[in-house]
Amino acid sequence: MENIIRGFADVDEFRITVNKVKQMDEMDIEVELREGADPCVVQEIAVRLDSMLAFRPRVQQVARNALPRFEMKAKRFHLKLD
Repeated sequence: MENIIRGFADVDEFRITVNKVKQMDEMDIEVELREGADPCVVQEIAVRLDSMLAFRPRVQQVARNALPRFEMKAKRFHLKLD
């Protein structure tokens, strides 16, 4: 997933959260875009993930500098159990 998301030059940072709701897993991806980027990139990311991985997580844009800066891939993934 990181390779797909990083394939978009307009992505500055991102965070993936997996939510366990009853028996279903849901995935949310928060994307921070570079200044001046077209917000349509967010939808393009969702479509690309769907076409390459056969599932479509919820992808949403967040404000610039809203996400922490990560040094390792593992910290970009969060698991929330309800």
